[in-house]
Amino acid sequence: MDLRDIHLQQKKQHSHGLSLTQQLFLALREKILSQQLLVGSRLPASRILSKDLGVSRNTVNSVYEQLRAEGYVNSREGSGFYISEQLPQFDRSPHIARGKPVQHWPPLSDYGRQLLKRSGGHASKPKDIANLPFSVGLPDFQAFPIKIWQQLIRRHCDRPILMSYHSHQGYAPLRSALADYLNISCGLKCRPEQIIITQGAQQGLALCTQLLMNPGDTALVEEPGYSGARKALMSNGASLQAVTHGDNGINVAALPEGEYRLLCCTPTHQYPMGGILTASERL
Repeated sequence: MDLRDIHLQQKKQHSHGLSLTQQLFLALREKILSQQLLVGSRLPASRILSKDLGVSRNTVNSVYEQLRAEGYVNSREGSGFYISEQLPQFDRSPHIARGKPVQHWPPLSDYGRQLLKRSGGHASKPKDIANLPFSVGLPDFQAFPIKIWQQLIRRHCDRPILMSYHSHQGYAPLRSALADYLNISCGLKCRPEQIIITQGAQQGLALCTQLLMNPGDTALVEEPGYSGARKALMSNGASLQAVTHGDNGINVAALPEGEYRLLCCTPTHQYPMGGILTASERL
């Protein structure tokens, strides 16, 4: 094994922001695939390689275990790690895999293409997710009781019941507490079995859309209204028809005649105008 090559590879990969473990793994994997390390040959002992490369032994052990997990080497008890005899017959070196053109990947489904289209076709930039004033959907993290939250996590983190799967609707005691709260504060006749816990409003909207809407169905939406709801509906192939808002929120008198699958509105605090729909208009 040419240790100088590994040092050079580490310096080359450093510009990509990779950890030492990733750098060493990629270097050894490329040597294996390019047959610079022969099939059946033994890798150096982790203590020796860590000393030669100037890295910790834990780093080398982690790399060896990763190579074993991905089938590049085999371990023999009391003997060490050996290059596997069943390797790919072509070179799949890391720099080639990273540079693979996107158009060569499997095509997206219709739903996947709709999601990509609605998101603008690219990942959000860091400035798009910053916690700036008036950012939509982001709470005031400075007001969050972080210390109390950490205390509760430490107190309950060793409870096995919280670490396994529960009801697909969410943790039952939490749904019961929410039902009591909604019945008292909002006047809803709500039972725990009618509640589903989601990761947030957007996941809830997407779930409702998938369960209630078929491609081509028409949904009524507020204009102006919450763009996240529009994206969830359109991503599932729904056709949208806008309804203007009045003084208190959605203009009930302007609701069109006909059959519509769904009406998406925000009666308690109209988004983004802030109106509150009166009791008679709600009915």
